[in-house]
Amino acid sequence: MPVLWPTGGHAVCLDMKWFLPHIPRGELSGMASSAQLHLESGERSVEIRTLLNGRDLRTGKNGPAKLELVRLTIPRRGYTRIHMDYVVWAVKKVRGMPDGIKGFMLVDEPPVLRHFTAKFKWVDRSYEVP
Repeated sequence: MPVLWPTGGHAVCLDMKWFLPHIPRGELSGMASSAQLHLESGERSVEIRTLLNGRDLRTGKNGPAKLELVRLTIPRRGYTRIHMDYVVWAVKKVRGMPDGIKGFMLVDEPPVLRHFTAKFKWVDRSYEVP
């Protein structure tokens, strides 16, 4: 699985273009995989490209991201072998269900810092994700 190298002191970044190639570019594959990972395992992660980049002020479109990364946030005092094994298991579980993961779309977003309080919903699903 492609990982951004070098890894950080408390983070591992996964390349979502490889992880979920079936999700179209505008459907926030990083957010979709972060949500699915949390639903399946409770593990925290965050999308750090398209959503975080924000919109082009002239066009209103999402800024194109060269990479679609998800940062796995590992608790500072959680560096036990058992926790690392669980994180690997959780990522593999989500990786094993790529066709079941749908894209995300923005439902509501503030004018600034949208990655903190934006609201989303799954594409082709009827429920919203907070």
